[in-house]
Amino acid sequence: MRDGFLIIDSDGHVHEDEEALRRHMDPRFRNYPMRGVGFVDRSVGGKFGQKTGTPQIQVADMDVEGIDVAVLYTTTLLGTWALRDQAFSVALHRAYNDWLAEYCSYMPDRLKGVCVLPMVDPEESARELERSVTQLGHVGAMVHTFVYNHQLDDPCFDDLYACAQQYNVPITFHAQGSEIERFDRFNTFLQEHTVGHTIEQMTACTQVIYGGIPEKFPELNLAFLEGMVGWIPMLAERMDEEYEHRSFEAPLLTKEPSEYFKSGRIFFGAESEEWMIPTVIKYLGSDQTMVYSSDYPHWDGAFPNSTKGLTERSDLTDQNKRNILGGNAQRLYPALAKVPTPV
Repeated sequence: MRDGFLIIDSDGHVHEDEEALRRHMDPRFRNYPMRGVGFVDRSVGGKFGQKTGTPQIQVADMDVEGIDVAVLYTTTLLGTWALRDQAFSVALHRAYNDWLAEYCSYMPDRLKGVCVLPMVDPEESARELERSVTQLGHVGAMVHTFVYNHQLDDPCFDDLYACAQQYNVPITFHAQGSEIERFDRFNTFLQEHTVGHTIEQMTACTQVIYGGIPEKFPELNLAFLEGMVGWIPMLAERMDEEYEHRSFEAPLLTKEPSEYFKSGRIFFGAESEEWMIPTVIKYLGSDQTMVYSSDYPHWDGAFPNSTKGLTERSDLTDQNKRNILGGNAQRLYPALAKVPTPV
């Protein structure tokens, strides 16, 4: 807690212990590389980011920030969007989800895991989501924004979305930020990372909404994370304009695309320093679908001042802060609905 606010980090990360992760792997794959693709020394020799690797350090740093609960996403598997070996991808994601459950068991009331799914195999993705939720206790499922052999709205993923709706857990879209490198558009990581995450979230959102996923699965929560929030009004306006002329290419929609952005079922990750937050709240007409994201312990996170950056803002009301810092996360992740709220 900080300044009387319940704080749920809706998009924190772990630094995997790769040797521990390998112990959970199918023996056939234990010697395979696990870094995924596009490895870059993002910390610049350790200059940026927070060194962690254990749940003990993670919880101690949460206490520094005043974070009550951290919803944890992968670091290593952010780069596995390009895996084409389906058997290895399934084994790696399964091993990670087992390892993450073990990691969160250190303090299960405060550490909540989000499983990662091997999207190159849609059937196994649905099975892994069910296993992760019912057997491992994970509170959501992360999917990659880019899958080399499918689009996010392909019917082959209907069982996956249906499974998430059945178990009342969100599907969250999270990128590595380097997917765009496959087009060889940039010469430096600086250029690539400046637009990478945002472009991936916009692309995923476009596919999901035009593809009618919110219509097919009206009780499913969806989230687009780590792309900032300034793109939301622009993309929604652009989609409305395009839809006006070519609605026949999005036959499942029953209303303008922008209305899905405002439906209350689509959530967006917000970082504490984004000046666009009040503007986006005004556009959406609500502050109830924006969730605080620390990006801890990554090189571009704001630790140890991430929560402070929100609680001390003068352009947000206390109710805005209460929703963004904790209340909205309880709506996005229904498993967190009973986390005690400070009086």
